[in-house]
Amino acid sequence: MRRSIIAILGGLAALVLPAAPAPSAAPVAAVVQAAPVVQVAAVSLDPRGRVVGAYPWSLQVSADGGTVLWASDDDVTTVAAGQQWYLLRRATGTVTLVSAAPDGTPADGMHLVSGAALSGDGSLVLLWDRDATTLLPDLGSAASVVLLRRPDTGATSVLRLPTVTTSTRGVARLRVQTAALSADARWVTVGGQVPQGAGAPYEAVVRLDRTTGTWTTLCGGEADGDRCRLTTSSPDGRYAALDRWPAPTVLHDAVTGVERAWPVDADGVPQPCVVAADSTRLVCERHSAQPTQPGGVDTTLVSRALPDLSVVTTLRLRGLVTVSAATAGAAQLAVEARRPGSRLSDAQRVDGATGARATVSVGPDGTPTTMAVHTAGMTADGAVLFTTPDRALADRPAKSRLPRAYLATVR
Repeated sequence: MRRSIIAILGGLAALVLPAAPAPSAAPVAAVVQAAPVVQVAAVSLDPRGRVVGAYPWSLQVSADGGTVLWASDDDVTTVAAGQQWYLLRRATGTVTLVSAAPDGTPADGMHLVSGAALSGDGSLVLLWDRDATTLLPDLGSAASVVLLRRPDTGATSVLRLPTVTTSTRGVARLRVQTAALSADARWVTVGGQVPQGAGAPYEAVVRLDRTTGTWTTLCGGEADGDRCRLTTSSPDGRYAALDRWPAPTVLHDAVTGVERAWPVDADGVPQPCVVAADSTRLVCERHSAQPTQPGGVDTTLVSRALPDLSVVTTLRLRGLVTVSAATAGAAQLAVEARRPGSRLSDAQRVDGATGARATVSVGPDGTPTTMAVHTAGMTADGAVLFTTPDRALADRPAKSRLPRAYLATVR
């Protein structure tokens, strides 16, 4: 959230400082770690067996690492030219187009499937579309749709979005903007809008319990000034970060109904955070200028217990570090670490207890990539999913500049 605030700081990604009891603790010796053995494998394939581009913001991996979901486009000049969602079963190499209409017709260049999410075991895919003409043409262009699909069988169920009561439009049906699927596929959380003519649309967040078929409004409509946006959802579906701008962002506990203030920087900007795979920790970034290095940045990673957000551990890392994912209990973290004096980053795995860092975006000889890297996710055992267009990692057509997806395991 609001990563642009920190992106302009630049920074140095170098050594790791040891864990400290508080952000103000003085740094001491750097953590020393034996060179790790990293195994890197390419994972994104299209139906014809070619390696294809994986847009960094869409790439996802199942907890066991056996299933990868991503968006791809043959025309790399624009995202709006027939974006498709594919799913790969790594054990068999089977690739399935999951963003098609029920009759198998792919999305066309005029209507895009807005987003997709993968269940923890990879057996279900949640698809949503602001304009239902892509996935369910019979609904008409004024509708919005959320689907659950089993890639292996093609079985599809439609989740009809609920109505929301707004202050001026009365009861209106929600149009989906973003959605999340819990790891066990029981909970579906949806953030959406209700258009109101020339003015800004109303916003709301709703949550579906698939065992009962009941929708619950978490925020939005008249009760929240018609402004509420979903920014984060936990893997177990219990917690949701709700941005009620201009009010502060809160962490909503759907079990107790309690809302707690989201961690913020000194200037009140919500910190970027990720929820651990078992939904027991919230790991947040805080960035500060490094006075001894002009333009440099240090990063503090604070791991907080859920649901009370009490601080469990604090890690101070040298350089600009962005967290992408965390394993159970935040034992391991997948991060992007900015290189010293460069705009490029490395994909790294960080030990959540000691702060020891291992660069995983490396070629067969252990040499770090020479091009941009994006860290996209993590498996339950700590393998890191990342993308890069660096040709050194694997054989690829010289003319291709699309990023490839890789899964890196640290031994």
